[in-house]
Amino acid sequence: DEVLTFKDWLHFLRSAKALLLSHLESLFGACVRAKVDLEEVLTESSERLINLETLETLLKKSGVAVETANLPLVFEALNAAGSQRIFIPELVRGFQVFRQRFSKLIGGLAQRLGEGGGVSSSCSSFGGLSLRAAQKLTVEELFERASKRVGARK
Repeated sequence: DEVLTFKDWLHFLRSAKALLLSHLESLFGACVRAKVDLEEVLTESSERLINLETLETLLKKSGVAVETANLPLVFEALNAAGSQRIFIPELVRGFQVFRQRFSKLIGGLAQRLGEGGGVSSSCSSFGGLSLRAAQKLTVEELFERASKRVGARK
């Protein structure tokens, strides 16, 4: 029998938290696809804590496809205290980090496309667009096009 150490438990708990927080990306992706700034949506609530039903109502009203966001898992990930409400600033902070990370990725891809790095001469389009046109798209537009292409393949 192997005995778990305190270090093993900490590693296990960190991994579990990372898995739970990965569920937030479904919500953040749904917001980006809908071209919705989650921070603006959540400022409609004067409270610092929000319940699941209110969050769902605000998102639907803003045009976010909540059925793709898996809100119960999102809520579970941020509701560590079991209070049935989540802390709005934590959700907003997560969305800001997601957008920064995603913007850097898309910005890097656009820069490489612009320099010709990694693009063969036979590859002259991006999703039916010329490379020049693809470089002019916003992060949200690139994300939307990519998600539509992935959805079309399923």
